[in-house]
This record gives sequence, structure tokens and C-alpha cells, in this order.
Amino acid sequence: ACLTKAGDAWPKRCEFGDTDSATTVVLMGDSHALMWLRPFAIAAEREGWKLVTFFKGGCTPVLATMSHGQYVIDGGRTCRRWRSNVRAWLNEHPPELFVLAHADSYRIVDSKGRTIPSKERPATWKKGLAKTLAVIPSETEVLVFGDVPRNIGNPIRCLKDHKGDISACVTKKEPRAQRTIENALRAAAAEGGAQFRSLFGKICSYDPCPLVQGKTLMWRGNGHLTKTFTRRLTPSVRAILADVMDNTVTARAARR
Repeated sequence: ACLTKAGDAWPKRCEFGDTDSATTVVLMGDSHALMWLRPFAIAAEREGWKLVTFFKGGCTPVLATMSHGQYVIDGGRTCRRWRSNVRAWLNEHPPELFVLAHADSYRIVDSKGRTIPSKERPATWKKGLAKTLAVIPSETEVLVFGDVPRNIGNPIRCLKDHKGDISACVTKKEPRAQRTIENALRAAAAEGGAQFRSLFGKICSYDPCPLVQGKTLMWRGNGHLTKTFTRRLTPSVRAILADVMDNTVTARAARR
């Protein structure tokens, strides 16, 4: 219900938590951002914040990046307009915290729809995030929420085919040094005065990455976590948000 439909440029806005709160947190992104809605909403409710969300599937919140899927729909026009419309809302209603979350595994394309080679993608993401951070209201703290690990195949289908051998379905853990796009986004965040946090290590806690935790199935696809598992990560999400907000309050007090 909170997801802006394909081909629609007008942002669908939803509110959670304490909607009368003077403290607003905005979560913007694609389906990987939507995936975190439940723990973000719970954290906002328990902390007494208002959570405002803007989601559009397949459309990254990072300027100057475009997924192949969005380009195929309409040359990326509605995705760009959607981002622009959200930015206009932010300028009119600057939140205390703005959180960007998105998949970083897209096949991204240039302005003519040509696929950007893998080796050039980290630089493209870094440049795009720098442009994005430059247009966020100066009074707003920004958190870049890192992407989750990605499975080689679809764990659900694989587990159905290998009911007695879960090891046939797991994916090797990618070392941080090899997560080049994450590292580029982390660097851009630091250079742009934003914070970068990730739950990669909580999700992929050992090698190979697990598919279940206890009796909880972690994945509903090769790159999306289940609602049940993300709810279990609520304490970690809340801790990250509370820490970022505490740092923001401290920094503002120091500037007075």
C-alpha cells in the first residue's frame, strides 16, 4: 500500500510511529528499503518518532543512477521525477534524519540505456551518492543503510529441491574488501558528511551465509529478507537509529 506503482512519479507517502512527534525520520528507497519497514516502524514507535516512508520498486534513491528495469519502463523518466518530488517534499519538511536504503546489485545503465560495466559501477554509485547528499537539507542528518548480502540463486526454490541438504543452497560470504559498491557508498557517505551503517555481518554471520536462523527462514528470494526475520533484527535497527540520532543531537548542541 505504501509502494509507488511502476510508471507513477507521484510519491506515495506513509506515516508510522508517533505521527504527532516533533522528531521525524524519513526512509526512502526501493523494495530493499520497503523490506526494512517493520523494524523501522517498531523502532519509531518505541522511540517516540514519526516515520515517513517513500518507496518505489526498482528505483534507487541515489541520483545519477538508473536501473535497467526502470529504463525499460520509460527511459527512467518516472523514477527521476519520483526522486525529484520526494526531494521537494524534504525541502518543505526537513526531517531530523533521512535514511536511504536500496539494492546495490542493480544492472545500472547510462543516460542512453547502455549497461555500465561492473568495474565502473562503484565510481558511478559514489558520484551519484555525492550528488544526492549535496541536495539534502543542511539541517537534516543522513544515514545510508547498507544493502544485504545476495544469494547466488533463489533459496526458496533450492531448499524445496534439496530438502535434506541445506548446504546445497548456501552462498559463500563476500569479504568486505570485495564489496566494492558498498565500499564506494561508505566512502561517499563519509566525504559527504553522512553516516553509513550496515547489518551485513548480522545477516551473514559466518561463511557460507546462513539461510535460516533457529527455525526462522531468513530469505524470501535471492536478495529479500522475510518479514519474520527482519522483525528479529528490530533491536539492531533501533540501536543504529538511536545512535545516529544521539550523534546528531550532540553535534547540533556543539554548534550552538
